[in-house]
Amino acid sequence: MKLAGLWRAWLPLLLVLWLTQFGAQIELAWLAHHHSQAPLAGQTLWRVAWLDALLSMACGVVAAGALARAPQPERAARLGELAAWLALLSPMLTLAGLALYPWLGARVSPSPEVAAALRAAWPLFALTAPVRLLAHVGLLLLHALGDWRRVAAYKTLELALRAGLCALWAAEQGVLGVVRANAIGAALLAALCALSLARACPGWTWPRWPRLWRLCVDLGWEARRLGSAQLFALAGLSAFAAWPAAHGDDGRFAAYCLGSALALLCQTPLLALLRALMVWLPSLSPHQQARTLRGLALRGLPWAVALALLAALACHQWGVRVYQLHGDWWLAFVCCLAAALPARYLGNLHRARCWAAGDFARVARHDSVLTWMLGLPCMLAGLALDAPWLGCGYLLWPECAWLWLQRRKHVTAQPVLH
Repeated sequence: MKLAGLWRAWLPLLLVLWLTQFGAQIELAWLAHHHSQAPLAGQTLWRVAWLDALLSMACGVVAAGALARAPQPERAARLGELAAWLALLSPMLTLAGLALYPWLGARVSPSPEVAAALRAAWPLFALTAPVRLLAHVGLLLLHALGDWRRVAAYKTLELALRAGLCALWAAEQGVLGVVRANAIGAALLAALCALSLARACPGWTWPRWPRLWRLCVDLGWEARRLGSAQLFALAGLSAFAAWPAAHGDDGRFAAYCLGSALALLCQTPLLALLRALMVWLPSLSPHQQARTLRGLALRGLPWAVALALLAALACHQWGVRVYQLHGDWWLAFVCCLAAALPARYLGNLHRARCWAAGDFARVARHDSVLTWMLGLPCMLAGLALDAPWLGCGYLLWPECAWLWLQRRKHVTAQPVLH
């Protein structure tokens, strides 16, 4: 089985994920250049607006999976259903943002200056939430249709526009200028994606309500999975911040904060591969899917191990030389992160098989339960016993348990891994 189609799907998606992270850093850099408190306000805004990001990511995954699974003659009808589904979700997202974001922002703002900047930005941020949702989902729908060149081109154009507008408005308007730049960039991206989708699948039809309900059920499961991961990250942050070290500051909190950011960066290629597989696997028969995933496991595992070792060395040196992070906690975090990357690679092959079949519930249930029932006890025990290798095991053991469960329950007709 040739994998050229998979790599053509993976590379644009990886570019989109990296450009998204890079765009956020550009905005923070412009804010830091002009306002001392503005970067903190920008970070606070995006951390409070977790509902916006969570719903956008969950909708994108569910919508792209639904479109990829649809046969070619039914894709126009499926796009009509997805358009109606997004039209129902968008006003609810706006109303939730108007009600929740100002209240949450007032309680987590670290200073009156940050609170004032956020008060000016919340209304526009909440009102433009549907535009950001449509832009994100539209880009993933184009990816599901195989229009990968437009995906990369549109995202690059949007980032360039946002960066230019931030350069114009960040100096005078601060966070509000960044929100305006985001809204205009998202509006352009949403319009381009809508035009491309209309040309690719003309003749959208009126949706069928049972299908809309199924989309809402899948959205609920995926939102639960992502929300559980966000809450676990918050719980970990609180635990590392609140648990005192036995002999002064041993760098555990700094190791957790920086390590979490580096873990997100290292896992981005694996996330892109998971989403690429989700939209590519439905084009194969069940036998071809099993054979392809087995081949990816056998041929890709040595590369995953080599990249994990490289990532461990690079992350360790970055922490030591740039942030002056030393000690057992930093070393344990880097090593556990490196060990978790090959396991994550194999685990994502199973997740992709489930997502390609529309089984979001299985992935959400197992990921949520294993993270909280296995990862959290490891973390708390390591903090209580001052055992870094045990505490950082939350990165590795839930993923190993996921692999064991999928083999034990024979989630596929033919095992992916032998």
